[in-house]
Amino acid sequence: MQTTSVQITRLEAQALFAAGRGGEALARLLDEIDGDPDHPGRAELEAWVRQTAATASQSYRDLVLPHGAGPRGVLQLAGRVAVLGSHGTALSLLALARRERDPYFAYYRAKWAMRAGRYKVAVAACDVALETLTGRRQAFDPFVEGCLTARPAEPPLQFRPREVLATPRLREPLLWRWEALKRLGDRQRAGRMRDLCMRLFRNQVSVWVTAGNHALDEDDLDSATRYFRGALARDPDSVPALSGCAIVAEHRKNWPAALELRTAAANRGQAWTRNDPASLHRVIRHGAALGRLERWDEAGPQLRASVRRGAYTVLPAERPVLLKVFSGPLFSPLMIATMLGGKGSLGAASGDPAVQLALLDAQVLADITRRVKTASLEPCERRLLLGMCAWEAGDPEAAYVHMDEVDAMREGDIEANYLLLVAAIATHANQRTTIERFACDLARARLSDDNANPYERLFATLTLQRAEAPYPRAALHAHPLLGQARAAQAQARAASGSVPITLPSPPDRSWIGRLRWGVAVKESYRVAGVPTTDLALACARARVTWARAQATT
Repeated sequence: MQTTSVQITRLEAQALFAAGRGGEALARLLDEIDGDPDHPGRAELEAWVRQTAATASQSYRDLVLPHGAGPRGVLQLAGRVAVLGSHGTALSLLALARRERDPYFAYYRAKWAMRAGRYKVAVAACDVALETLTGRRQAFDPFVEGCLTARPAEPPLQFRPREVLATPRLREPLLWRWEALKRLGDRQRAGRMRDLCMRLFRNQVSVWVTAGNHALDEDDLDSATRYFRGALARDPDSVPALSGCAIVAEHRKNWPAALELRTAAANRGQAWTRNDPASLHRVIRHGAALGRLERWDEAGPQLRASVRRGAYTVLPAERPVLLKVFSGPLFSPLMIATMLGGKGSLGAASGDPAVQLALLDAQVLADITRRVKTASLEPCERRLLLGMCAWEAGDPEAAYVHMDEVDAMREGDIEANYLLLVAAIATHANQRTTIERFACDLARARLSDDNANPYERLFATLTLQRAEAPYPRAALHAHPLLGQARAAQAQARAASGSVPITLPSPPDRSWIGRLRWGVAVKESYRVAGVPTTDLALACARARVTWARAQATT
C-alpha cells in the first residue's frame, strides 16, 4: 500500500515528539497545513495538531522549538495553534513561555482566553496588558475610578484617547475586560468599564453597540434603545445596532417593527449571500420575525437555505429554534434529518416527539425515494413520484425542479401542474405568475370536461383554491376528500382547539398508491383550513405506521 504524504508527516511528527522535541513536531504538522490550504488531509492534520499541542503543554516543562527559538517562538507556535480554533491549547502552550507579567504576552493571553470562554483568566491578562496604557503596575479597578473622576475631562493615560483608539493593543484589552466582567456577572465593575470606554471612545460605533448589549443583559430597555440609537446616529448602516434595536422591539413585542429592523440588518449586512455565522444568524432571526407574524411561506426559503449553508453546525444557540420550526410550522423531515444526521440520531431528538417523528418520517420517505429510483417506471412517472417525495419531505425546491421537468415532458397533467404551482409558491419562484395562470386555465378546463375523473377534478379544485382564483361552486364537491377535510376542520373548531386528525385510508394500498393518496389527502385538508402543523404530523404518523406494518409482514 502506498504511503500518503499525510501519513509521512504524521510519522515524522511522532518521531520528533518521542524524542522530546514537541515544538518541532507541532511545527512540522503546521508547515504541512500552511503549505497547502486545500490539503486533502487538512482536517486530520488539524486534529493531530490539537492532540500533540495538548500533550506537549501538559507533559513538558520546556517546549523544545526549532532553531533554538525562545519565548517568542513559543508565542508564535501558540498563535498558529490558535488559528485552528484551539484557543485553550494555545493558552497552555503560551504558559510555557513564563512571561506572565509581560504586557506583550498578556495581550495574546487575554485574546485567547476570551475566545476560550475563560473570563477570569482574561480579566487578569487584561490588567497586565493595560500596564502599557497606565504606565504603572497597580490594580486596574482603582485606576478606572481615577479616570472617571479625573479633571480635566481627559483621563490621566500615557496616550491620548485617539491614540488608544488607533492602537488595537491598547484598545482591545479595555473592551475585552469590559466584556469579560459582563460575562462573569460582575455588573458593578462591568458598568464602570462601560463608563470608561464610553468616555474614551465616544465616537466609536462599536462601543455604543456594546453598551447597548450590556444594557440588554441588565433588562434596561430604555438605556439599550438610547445606546443603539447613539450608534445609528454615528453610522446609520451599523448592522449590530440595527440588530440591537430589533431585539429591543422583540422584548416589547412590537413584531412589525422588529421585522422591519431585522430586514434592514440582513440587507445591509448582505446576509442573504454570505455563509459566515453572523450572517446566518441574521437570516434565522429574520425568518423567526416573519414567523411571529405568521408569514411562514416567506420564512421557509430563508430558513431552509440557512440550514443548507451550515447554520445548525456553526450556530449552536439557534439549534432549538431550527428544530422547533422544522418539526412544527415548516414541518420538514428532510431538514430535521439534515440537521441531526439522519439515521442513528434519534437519541438527539428523544426529548421532542415531533422531532423524533420527523426523523422517522425522513427515513420512510428516503426508502420510498429509493424504490421510485429503482422501480420499472416511465421517466415522466418517475419524475412525478420523486417530486411528490420531495414535497412530502419538506423540500419544495427539489419538488419544483422535478415538477418543472414533468410539465415539459407531459403537458396537461393537472396533478403535476398543481404540485408545480404549490412548489413555486413555497419557493417564491420567478415564474410563479406564469405557472399560476397556466395551472388555473388547465384547472378550469378539467372542471368543464365531463370526462374528467374525480381525481382530476379534485386537483383542479385544489389548484383554483390555492391560487385564490374564481371557480364554480359545484366544484367544491368534486371529490369526497374535500367533504371529509371540511368535516375535520369543523370538528376542530367545535372543540375550540386542536383535535387528533384521522386520515382516510387509501383505496390503492400499494406504496405508489399510498404516496399519491397521501399527497391528495394532505393538500385537500390544507386547502380546507386544517392547521398546518397538526396536518403534517398526522401525515407523517400515518406514513411511519404504514412503514412499520410493512416491516413486520
